Amino acid sequence: MPAFQTAVLAAWAEALIARLPTATATPPTTALRALAQGLAAPAGTSPAEQAERAIRAMALSDTAAAQAVAQVDRARHASISAFLAQIGVSNPEIATLILAAAQGMPADASGDPMGTLVDLVLALR
Repeated sequence: MPAFQTAVLAAWAEALIARLPTATATPPTTALRALAQGLAAPAGTSPAEQAERAIRAMALSDTAAAQAVAQVDRARHASISAFLAQIGVSNPEIATLILAAAQGMPADASGDPMGTLVDLVLALR
């Protein structure tokens, strides 16, 4: 069973990382906003996104799950940081703040708090 669990967790992490936007045609401000909003959404449309809350809960007591979650978080942080760097924001704590806010966003949050946070960062740059 451990080999199967490791394979499932690796596939989950790879699927989420593959969905991260890259610095291409989309303006970085648009991509950053969409990325932050997507991360804060209660449950995405892909099976990997829908499994995320359960895997994050499992990571609290399972080392393999914790490693997979850390891999995803590092990739997300790097993606957010890359977009912030493109728009002239070099403080790495801003990327950490956006990622933490997105992951901790309550499912019943009204309005667009992640969009507001990204807009605030953009206004302060």
